[in-house]
Amino acid sequence: MQAVVNQRGGLRFRWLFSKTIDLSIFYLPVLLGFLAYGLLQSDFFGRAVFFSFLLFQGFGLSEFHIGTTWFHYLDRRNWHYYTESADNRRTFLIAPTAWILATTVAQIFIPKLVFSLFLIWTIQHLVQQNVGILLLHHGDTDARVERNLEVRTQHWAAIAFSLLFVRRMVPYNHFYDVVLQVLIAASSIVAVVLVSKYVGSLRRQVREGALLNMPALAFWLVSILFILPLAFIGKELRQALLIPQMVHWFQYVGLNFVLVSRKYNSAKTSTELPVARPIMLFLLTGASVAIAMLLAYYVTDLHMVDGLALNLVVGSLYGIGFAHYWQDAFIWKFREPFNRQMMLPFLRPVAIARATKDARASERDLVHSGSTD
Repeated sequence: MQAVVNQRGGLRFRWLFSKTIDLSIFYLPVLLGFLAYGLLQSDFFGRAVFFSFLLFQGFGLSEFHIGTTWFHYLDRRNWHYYTESADNRRTFLIAPTAWILATTVAQIFIPKLVFSLFLIWTIQHLVQQNVGILLLHHGDTDARVERNLEVRTQHWAAIAFSLLFVRRMVPYNHFYDVVLQVLIAASSIVAVVLVSKYVGSLRRQVREGALLNMPALAFWLVSILFILPLAFIGKELRQALLIPQMVHWFQYVGLNFVLVSRKYNSAKTSTELPVARPIMLFLLTGASVAIAMLLAYYVTDLHMVDGLALNLVVGSLYGIGFAHYWQDAFIWKFREPFNRQMMLPFLRPVAIARATKDARASERDLVHSGSTD
């Protein structure tokens, strides 16, 4: 059901899905992330291998969110698109498989490179999802900052916070420390300037009569501060990333759940899936991948394997993560007409409202809506 829009002066309260859903998947997970981190610091959870392991994985939500990516392949229309041309087969089938195999081998010979790529790509992946969700929030009559500036505010804030994390983790060396301090200062200045320009642009548009979309503004603030815990919290990467990753997992599972529940809500659309119960299939797909990955993670956490076997298991897990990053960059790329048609009408309030009144107007909105890639 379309979220209710309330207007007071220059403010607009247009929730992306609904107040309850938005608060549940975009904001409540921030508190849950801090709670999970706090539990890890307690004596009981910190010393209990099994419980600390589950907390690090968000009680399986990490692996579940990776599993839900594969649900898209079960839709017959999606599968036809993914396999209809050589380019699409390379993008959606060959490349994800190649990432898994190549990373498994690379972990044996160049594990530091694999870890470095994992850190950089993970942060980029988290930020890029926020970029896309923020784009979905925007309405036609809202005060809206130019897209390139909006994206750069998120990227440069993430760069500054990430460099602070690197400075905490890198062993002290005067030369490296000086270089990092210079980079941190430069990126922080760029981020502050861009954020100031963003706020100034919004203020200028509101003074000219545009409505300020408060949920969009709130989500932009969350996006700017998304990587902040990485800069100051945690003694190693998994702890430092726990809070932003937990929020990311909730976002992703929530987005996909809304998409599935809306897209396959009729007998006609549900026949595009192998079974007629889309939510059950969605949950089963995510759970199957989650169970397999959790078992593999647990084996490595308990040091039940070592040497070559350990590298193969760890490399394959990294590879599955990289494949997920790759797949998402294309599955959710709204510059592609197919993706716009298959997803946007079920995710954007503007598209939903117009689709019920004028199909052609809705299509024009989708064409000019931009991309979440």
